[in-house]
Amino acid sequence: MLADFGHCQPLPYQSLISVLNSWLSMVRNQETDQNNLSLILEWDDEIVADINRYIKTGDLEELLDFWLPYSSLEMLEFFFDLRIISEEIIDINKTSSEKVNFEILGGEVANLFGQPDQLKYSETEAVKAFVNERDSLSANKIISYLHANRAQKALIFYGSLHLIKNKVNKNITNVLNDEDSYGYYLAHYLKKEFGEDLVFTVHQTSIPAREIESSQFADVRDENILVFSRNIPWEKLQPENYDAFIIRHEVFIPEHPLSLIFSRRIIEKDIEKMKFIYPYLPGFQAQRYYDMALNSLKFLTGKNLLTIEEWDNWYEENGFDGLARLNSEAFAREIFDDYYQNYDKYITRQRLFMLGFGPAIMSPNNIPDSTTWKEVIWPDVLPKIIQLNAIGINWIGYPDEKAQAMEILLPVSEERTHNSKYLKYWRKGHYNATY
Repeated sequence: MLADFGHCQPLPYQSLISVLNSWLSMVRNQETDQNNLSLILEWDDEIVADINRYIKTGDLEELLDFWLPYSSLEMLEFFFDLRIISEEIIDINKTSSEKVNFEILGGEVANLFGQPDQLKYSETEAVKAFVNERDSLSANKIISYLHANRAQKALIFYGSLHLIKNKVNKNITNVLNDEDSYGYYLAHYLKKEFGEDLVFTVHQTSIPAREIESSQFADVRDENILVFSRNIPWEKLQPENYDAFIIRHEVFIPEHPLSLIFSRRIIEKDIEKMKFIYPYLPGFQAQRYYDMALNSLKFLTGKNLLTIEEWDNWYEENGFDGLARLNSEAFAREIFDDYYQNYDKYITRQRLFMLGFGPAIMSPNNIPDSTTWKEVIWPDVLPKIIQLNAIGINWIGYPDEKAQAMEILLPVSEERTHNSKYLKYWRKGHYNATY
């Protein structure tokens, strides 16, 4: 079990892809006899069927239709990288007598949009279901699959919490009393079924440099290292809950949400999802996803409309030119005003970070003066934001938008390439990321 330590973020996805590439390298070099692997993801059968269809055909439309405006560019990159993995396996199986059997499966039993009655749940009902039902249902599904497919090994890629093996407080929003808050996560049920030693849980985290320097790991501070929990010196990591940790040293780069991509398609999907979700309000999850779409519309357009009808009418009358909006004085002024009025709010700083600003924007204590912002920071960061948006538009936008985006992207590599590679170039070029 490998921890997805930041949903939709690039480093967890690329960590998983690195594991799969290492496995395939071992298979090619006959360094392992384990040719049967099932990758189990934190999604249900409906979503994974769309992922497998994309891997087979290269057609992303059904996945986009399901996800937009939610998720991130990095999730799309992950799907593409899985497709490359699949193509490599096909190549291996053409030349090797020992065939590789690789399957991608969903560990969840449902998704909110496929079974939307859960959107109606109150916050208390939603958290109770999380505490009492979700992990046990996923465990039963995974256990049944592995018993029926005994040749397969499982690589389970789930959120870090689901890898906790002990009974803990699962009251994630503090709405339950103590007696209703404790329960087990997925790892507990799998270890109970298969045995402590046959289920290996690996959390992933980073440790500040000063703490690494004063530890027994100082000589490998610039490497990613696998450390068994019994050797972890930092109690704050709660090592008793996991079997091992990967201590990572790479630069942290956030996800880049599709809801921040300046495309007509995102505007349309925001409105479409709001229409779908509206009947389930004021459910806890319904309100969460409705607000995400509404806030996306407000940010992308600069308008403060409230009702679905108002947004429909506005879009029909005005349309939307995303790249022109990004380059506008109005957008620059709105970003400036929002930052200086709300820099003390984490959500404001986080959105700018995800838009394309560097990590310094996350500090609430190091506020630049307005002249530095206008003359130094904004001229430096705007091209990064535009380039990142061009990658997103070239992935999910309409043909005329893609044509505009490609004019921005061609100088990045001097040749047409896939959006996944453009995104890797962006991380490498602006942050020297190795992933």
